[in-house]
Amino acid sequence: MNDNIAISVSLLCEQTPEILCTIQASVSTFIALCGYSAEEVMDDENLTDALNSYVNNELVSEMDLRYGSVTINLVYKK
Repeated sequence: MNDNIAISVSLLCEQTPEILCTIQASVSTFIALCGYSAEEVMDDENLTDALNSYVNNELVSEMDLRYGSVTINLVYKK
């Protein structure tokens, strides 16, 4: 992911290092699998929605959290 882009996360669950690591790994995996750059994901609402679905599915599978526990946004660093 580009060094000018940050991951913004809204959590509806406890913010533990384990959860944050899972989120970061899921975002990286999604970007690698989808074949789009982080910038393209940022600029396309459908890709952003797909990213959020992917991350939440991973959290349900890996952490047994409720679906929709996080909202991911990719943003430019200021």
